Amino acid sequence: MNNRSASEIETSSDSVVERKEGSDTVREYREKGKLRMIRIVPQKGPAQTYLDRNGDGRLDHDPLDGPVAPVYFTIYEWN
Repeated sequence: MNNRSASEIETSSDSVVERKEGSDTVREYREKGKLRMIRIVPQKGPAQTYLDRNGDGRLDHDPLDGPVAPVYFTIYEWN
């Protein structure tokens, strides 16, 4: 179970829940009820993957996504 990749977690998951949050698609991958990985797929831009590679219950950024995670700022919004 130590240091598993996102593809290994994806194939071994027994439950995948997909939902929309705004224009983003969020997929939660669980094994025996425990959250093991979350993949956020925005309508535009790269997907972000957070996974629990070693089973400690903490989700970390997937190192294969690169050293820099995209940061989004709200510059202006109105009601």
